[in-house]
Amino acid sequence: MKIKPFKTSDVHSLHLNILLYGHGGVGKTTAIGRFADVMGKGLIISGEGGLTSISDKDIDYIPFFSFDHPVDRQKHPEGHSFKDIMSFVRSDDFRQAGYKWLAVDSVTELSRRAFNEAMEENPDPSNTGKPYQIYARKFEPMIGDLRDLPIHTIVTALAAEEQDDNGQTHFWPMLAQKTKQKKFL
Repeated sequence: MKIKPFKTSDVHSLHLNILLYGHGGVGKTTAIGRFADVMGKGLIISGEGGLTSISDKDIDYIPFFSFDHPVDRQKHPEGHSFKDIMSFVRSDDFRQAGYKWLAVDSVTELSRRAFNEAMEENPDPSNTGKPYQIYARKFEPMIGDLRDLPIHTIVTALAAEEQDDNGQTHFWPMLAQKTKQKKFL
């Protein structure tokens, strides 16, 4: 069998999915700026507003203010839901804009908003498990949607820590529902 290695310059033709997770301040958003240097024009879907570290890069971004609930236009006149932004990402307008990559900064914030909305949607507050079901129904398909986009995709997340029975520390992307953290990888 003959194997032909790729060149690092071939990375532009590959479809990369990247998850960057770590504690606050380690450089996740800054790494997105470096990605722009290498890959060209991109779009950041931002839920945290912490883009100061890459303000010199002039990268397009759209802030999200909800997961899939309507956004209060009085508070956020230019705001969108993540669901609406993803509709744009799948549109001809997005393709015609020439974006080479997409980043979500951060999935931790997106998860928090999805869970808060699931709590609001719970028809029976005494059923404490129902918000988790609603959240899973919202959040799990979004993971696949991001993974299956036909462009390079970068997702950032804060890190959650967990010690196992042997005292070893493991790190996972921080999400609102702990069982989803390990599934996200």
